[in-house]
Amino acid sequence: MPREAQAIASTDLTALAAAVPVPVLLILGAQSPAWAHDITGGLAAVLPKSTLAVLDGQGHDAIETASGLLASQLAGFFGY
Repeated sequence: MPREAQAIASTDLTALAAAVPVPVLLILGAQSPAWAHDITGGLAAVLPKSTLAVLDGQGHDAIETASGLLASQLAGFFGY
């Protein structure tokens, strides 16, 4: 597991997330590693106002490989 995942996994994000009162967009590449799916799915389950966008055909590096798709998700979430 990469350091990024270890750091996230060592923090109880679900307890913190349950108290977030604002809408949250979670974006996940369909081909992202299993640990990313686990963490993102867990957050989606406890964030009271979350939207989960799964980018088909993308991995964990979608910000570099599919910036247009990512920007489209962000624009939709923010109503643009």
